[in-house]
Parts: sequence; C-alpha cells; structure tokens
Amino acid sequence: MNRALLLAAFAGAIGCTPHAPDLVVPPPKRPSASASAPTTSMPVTRTPKILPYPDNHPSTTTDVLFGQKVADPYRWLEDEKAPEVVKWVDAQDKLARAELAKLPERDAIASRLKELLYIDSLSAPRKRGKRYFYSRRHADKEKAIVYVKDGEKGKERVLLDPNAWSADGTTSLGTWVPSWDGKKVAYAQRANNADEATLYVLDVATMKRSEIDVIEGAKYAYPSWTPASDGFYYTWLPVDPKIKPADRPGFAEVRFHKLGTDPKSDELIHGKTGNASKFIGGDLTKDGKFFFLSIDDGWTSNELFFRDGSDKKATLVRLAEAGKGHYRTEAHNGSIFVMTDEGAPRWRIFRVDPAKPERAAWVEVVKEDPAATLDGFSVIGGKLVLSYLDKASSRLEIRELDGTQPRKVELPGLGSISGMVGLPDDDEAYYLYESFTAPLEVHKLSIKSGKATLYSKVKVPIDASRLTTEQVTYASKDGTKVTMFLVRAKDAKKDGDNRVFLYGYGGFQVNETPSFWATMYPWLERGGIFAVPNLRGGAEYGEAWHQDGMKLKKQNVFDDFIAAAKYLIDENGPAPSAS
Repeated sequence: MNRALLLAAFAGAIGCTPHAPDLVVPPPKRPSASASAPTTSMPVTRTPKILPYPDNHPSTTTDVLFGQKVADPYRWLEDEKAPEVVKWVDAQDKLARAELAKLPERDAIASRLKELLYIDSLSAPRKRGKRYFYSRRHADKEKAIVYVKDGEKGKERVLLDPNAWSADGTTSLGTWVPSWDGKKVAYAQRANNADEATLYVLDVATMKRSEIDVIEGAKYAYPSWTPASDGFYYTWLPVDPKIKPADRPGFAEVRFHKLGTDPKSDELIHGKTGNASKFIGGDLTKDGKFFFLSIDDGWTSNELFFRDGSDKKATLVRLAEAGKGHYRTEAHNGSIFVMTDEGAPRWRIFRVDPAKPERAAWVEVVKEDPAATLDGFSVIGGKLVLSYLDKASSRLEIRELDGTQPRKVELPGLGSISGMVGLPDDDEAYYLYESFTAPLEVHKLSIKSGKATLYSKVKVPIDASRLTTEQVTYASKDGTKVTMFLVRAKDAKKDGDNRVFLYGYGGFQVNETPSFWATMYPWLERGGIFAVPNLRGGAEYGEAWHQDGMKLKKQNVFDDFIAAAKYLIDENGPAPSAS
C-alpha cells in the first residue's frame, strides 16, 4: 500500500541534532567531570549511495564527553579552506547543479518564485511629531527604502535608500529610529551586509548627515530618544579586535549620547556585565519620566530596573530579579505596567506604583488567560492594547488601564498580527496582519472605537480562494496534545496520493503562527499540502510549552515532529488500488 510522500524540514535549537526516539542513548551511570581527547575506536556505518556523491571519507574520530563516546566522523570538513574540503565542496556543487537542471519544472518554478518574491510592500507607519515614517519594499529593488511624509496625506519622499549606498549592494540598513519630534533619525549602517554597524544621525528637513554624531560599535544599538529629541540612550559594543567575538556581549555598555558631542565622551549609564550570555539594554519613556534597564539572561529570564528618567545620576531601583521570569514594561501617567510570565506561564500584567516598587505591592490588572497566551501589550491612546495567541493564532483586545472592559478587535480570519505601533496619548494605531492565504496587510486601528480599516496590502499574483487552512490536533509520544496547521487546496482528497511538506521549529520561544509563505505557493499550486505543527520549545502555549522543549526535555521537540509525520501519514489515507 502506497503512502503519501512526506517531505520534512525541521529546525531545532542550535547544537542539537534530531534523532528518532529509539536512538536515544542513556547517560552513563558514572559520568566523568570533563571531556577527554579524541579517540579512534568507534566504527562508522556507511550508507549506500543513491547518487554519485563525492566520497565523504568518514573517519573514526570519537570524543568522550562525560564518559559517553560521541562520534565525529566529519570533523575534517570543518576546515573550509583545506584543499581536500574545497575539492569536496566543488564536487558536491557540480553534482547538485547537474541533478537540479534535470528537473522538468525547475525553470517554471524559478520564474514563479520571482513573481512571488519580487513584490511591493509597505510597513506600518510610525508617527513622530507631524511626520509619518515607514519603509517600502519595491519589486525591482533588493533592499527596502525608508520614506517620510509631512502629515498622513503629505507627499512622500525618500529618507534612507540603502540601494544607493554601494555599487555592489554590500552596504545595508540596520535599525532606524526617528526622534519624538520627527526632526532627526538615528540609523545604523552595516558594511558588507554584516552584523557590525555604525550609527549615524540624519536631519530630516535638510537631509544632512551629522559629521559629529557617528557612533561605532552599534551592533546592538537601538536608540531611545529623549522627549526633547536632543539625545538618546543606546547599547554600545567595543570593536577591539583583541576581544574574542564570543566574549564581546559581556563587554556591552549602556551609554547616553548628546547630539552634537563627540561620542567618545558619551556618558556611561551602565557598565559591562562581564558575562557573554547576558544582553543589556536601556529604554526611556516618551514622556521622559522613567528609564528602564533590562539585563537578559539568554532566553530564560531577565532582570529589570528603573529610575527617574530626568536624573541620570539617580539610583537604579530593582523591579524584578533574575531567574524568576521574563518582564516587559510600559509606562503611562506615572504608573508602570509590567507584563510577565512569573507565576503565570501564559503571562499576565501588573500595575506598579513607582513609589512602592516592591513585588508584594504590584497590582494585577490583567489575569492569566487559562486558554490563550498573552504575547504582547502596548499602551496606546490611554488604553491597554493586548495581543493573544489563542490556539496559535492571534486575538486582539483593548482594555482600560485597570484591565476592565475588554473589547475584541475583529480580525480578517485565522491569522497573525505583529508590529503594533502607536503612542500613549494618540488614538491612532497600526498593526500588521497576515495568514497562510493572506499576504501582509497593514491595518489602521482607532483605539476609541475599536474599529480597524485596511491601510495597505501587499499585492501578490495568487488565487487564495482555491486554498483553505485548517487546524488539527494530534498526540505526541508522551500523550501531549499538539496543534498543527494544514494548508491545502479545497478539493484535495485524503487518498494517499497527496504530497505533504512538513515544517517545524521548536526552540527559543519562536512561535509558528499563520504567516504568508510566498515560496510555498508553487508547491500548493501543484496540489501539495503544507503542514506546520506547533512544537514544544516555542511559546505558542506559554512559558511552560517553551520549557518543555528545552535542555533535558529537548527530545520532546523531536518527538512532536515525528508524531506530526505519523499523523499525516495515517490521516492522508491509503492510495487507490491499482487496476
């Protein structure tokens, strides 16, 4: 009996290799305290070739890690400049290109992908002063361009065009942040399309770039402007080549830059942590009343501090300790709002009186939802704007600052929202919406009325009316119920003859929610099915779901993925009997 062809693409956490449950090796009873030098005693099983691949020359190199033998037969391939490795890569490349060239629809698919990927799109606008700032991607440009216009109905003009910064296209735009009055823009420029960046300041009216406000070491910089728009806080990273790349995050500092002054004299707000696994950042509220400092311990938790935003010398007051959870902040009218998963895996929100910052005095204003995960909040128009994940798709609510009177904002369908932007004292807000069958849209929201209207929409040459999205639930190896999205043609039959592309990612709190995959449409248009399970390790169902896919529980991620494949094979049904 034939079964459906199942193509699987799996992404797990860095440093982890997926393997079937029956291949798990139990830890030794007496683990050693450290790793020993490599040995050459473990044989390597070789698999018959289905194509004339170049010989991989697997060795018998083995490490002993904590008493456990771990084979590393392809260590020789780690030296990418070694002549034998260069020769092997060239042979692999030639083989792949020759085989791919034989595919009958290769050119047609390539042409279709060009139609789907080279499209115009618009970001949600950021309102600063009387100006609106946004980025636009053009179908005939490699990089998005930042535009500005005076007033919502004003004429747009180019502000930042990275396509014109280098002849070979190797200079790119990183973060860009307009000042609150809309007169300046701090932006990061990246040479060679690298992560390293230099921060510049541009005058919006004159289009002149400051020759003084040039800050190197801006890899992690995200400028946080003062209310007067005369300076900003940022995270600085030393560019000293003597510091090992892996150690550099531990040297990051939070600094304050006053416009028109030499960055070398920038005021130190918080020194280095000395710990490369910690990430540090500062943020000043729009009204300048509060300065927040967060020290993140990887993806597991963060410490949170605050002080009077008008006094850089004021003592930082601890709001939350490390190791207890994640904390995100907003502030409005003298109150601090903290969204946290401490004691609430699906998150909740507290209101904090800055005069009584101790944890026992926090007042809960939004309780943990028993069925949905709070994945974002903002204070816009004097209200709480809440984004939930309800069975891994978005739900949007508006509430009073005390958490009462929830109002649901209607969304177009089973999809995802992101990028909520708006100001604490302005009724106007914008957010992005997309789904598996709806390309990216920008919606404009009135906080007062709760009504959203379409602001802009990506035009993609597809016929989404032929497709449908459904959500199913299956049991993983340990019985845990896991949800999965299935995208298919409406007339697709479960006869075992359907091809299924299964994609999953389980780690780092990454949520696999409905999103528009342009690259998947050639597959869907040819009758294929696209399957996306919500594996543990993500945060679709809160912090507990994330932790159930971490560390010693990492195997759950692979089990969830394998169970998804088994479900698809079983549910797709047998192929028709041969006549």
